Amino acid sequence: MGDNLEALYMGSKNGDKSDMYKLIQAFDKDLKKRSYIGGRFNEDLYQEMCIKLLKCIKKFEYRSAS
Repeated sequence: MGDNLEALYMGSKNGDKSDMYKLIQAFDKDLKKRSYIGGRFNEDLYQEMCIKLLKCIKKFEYRSAS
């Protein structure tokens, strides 16, 4: 992926839907891996985690290390 996480975070925080989508895609593998209950994929859990990720991004305050 050519976009770095910082740029995707900033765009998502500012409401850029394209960056929100790309950020979810960046974490999609991990989100899906954690969306299994009793060995079965749970679509509702996956969607809830995607929503939670976006809510956390809105609340997170980023400060550059430099």
